[in-house]
Amino acid sequence: KHQSHIYRINSFCSSSKHLFESHYDVLQLKRNCTTKEVKDAFIQLSKQYHPDTANSKESQKKFVRIVEAYNILSKPNLRRNYDLGLSRPESMLKTDSTKQYYEYDPHFER
Repeated sequence: KHQSHIYRINSFCSSSKHLFESHYDVLQLKRNCTTKEVKDAFIQLSKQYHPDTANSKESQKKFVRIVEAYNILSKPNLRRNYDLGLSRPESMLKTDSTKQYYEYDPHFER
């Protein structure tokens, strides 16, 4: 009989700097910025940190964060949901939001 269990797995962040860096921080924008400002910041920063321009691993990581931030902040529905998450009390951010839940299935054991 196939039985599944829920296991709580804490998400891990390799750098505490990125743990509290918002998408607005990444794009160097204020939270009340316009969609045009989001696009302009993305274009400017992506030119600076694009892997074809900047060769360091840190620049490549920064570029990935820039793309992630743009993909959220440039879409009104995603941005609205993201902003709602930012307005949650800090105590909630330090508890459940730092944990992810995965369904464990014994079928995937070796």
